[in-house]
Amino acid sequence: MKKDFFKMFGKLFAMLAMVMFVASCSDDTTTEPTIVESEVLAKYFADNAGYPLAAQIITATDLDAKIKADPTKVLTIDIRNDSVYKVCHISGAIYMPLKDLYTYFKANDATIKAKELVAVTCFTGQSAGYAVSLLRSMGYANVKSLKFGMASWSDKFVGSLNAAVKNDNATMLVKDVKEKPAMGTVMPTLTTGKKTAAEIADARAQYLFEKGYSTTGADACAITATTVWANPSNYFIINYWPKAQYDDFGHLPGAINYIPADNELNFNKLLKTLPVDKEIVIYCYTGQTSAYMAAYLRLLGYNAKSLSFGMQGMAIELMKAKTGYTYWDQTKECKNLSCGN
Repeated sequence: MKKDFFKMFGKLFAMLAMVMFVASCSDDTTTEPTIVESEVLAKYFADNAGYPLAAQIITATDLDAKIKADPTKVLTIDIRNDSVYKVCHISGAIYMPLKDLYTYFKANDATIKAKELVAVTCFTGQSAGYAVSLLRSMGYANVKSLKFGMASWSDKFVGSLNAAVKNDNATMLVKDVKEKPAMGTVMPTLTTGKKTAAEIADARAQYLFEKGYSTTGADACAITATTVWANPSNYFIINYWPKAQYDDFGHLPGAINYIPADNELNFNKLLKTLPVDKEIVIYCYTGQTSAYMAAYLRLLGYNAKSLSFGMQGMAIELMKAKTGYTYWDQTKECKNLSCGN
């Protein structure tokens, strides 16, 4: 009788212990620590020497040489509209709207990464630079944009660049030096729901590709000089070129110099001097590098826009009078290479 009692008591005790264990687990309120997605992503980029560092651009001459040397090693993607693509495109180039690049690259990942070079071309190099930056953030280190776009390939397409190069704002530039703000403590808020930097980068790139490339609307990633000059104080303006040239012939009112060669927009350097609550406008010589860097900043959640056509769209004659500046000159930059089928 006693044995049966103790056996029954033992079973009851074991069951009670199990119930208490399960209850204690269900009451466990431990949660994963909250991450700041933009900071995770910025640190990831900071540790990757290949991105963003510098815009990745190839000239028409170099691209043509690589295609002729071995076309199987090169993939060229034309992101202009289909009707213009049919007028003239680079031999072997495929037509692909910018908004479809994410899906295309993910579906052809291994094939694309096996190429020696993937060249993206547009009309003038602006939207291609933006697209290349997003693609490189996804790990496609072999992707470059065509310098000055198809305007550098064929004189059929020089019109838009010739019209964009202006000197209207040359006398409005200033030479006062504006210091960088103090380092902030807040990063932009991202809500992808992803945990790792690679996953966050991928989700952000997908989102930005879907938004496209535009100078108008709520999702605009570029801005015109006319809009900025109407009220420069509305923007946090980044002059993105060497310090000596920032001091040279002048810059936009309020513009702050961030040095490309020093990678100053890196998280480990001066990224956190940028505001999270103000529209950022970044400009370079031609708009190609600024488009690349605007994409990087937008990946991190900053409201950043590239100033279309850069300084050459505002003070081209001043640039021509100096040395060390890159700008559009049809006689030098348009190579008039043959169109493909």
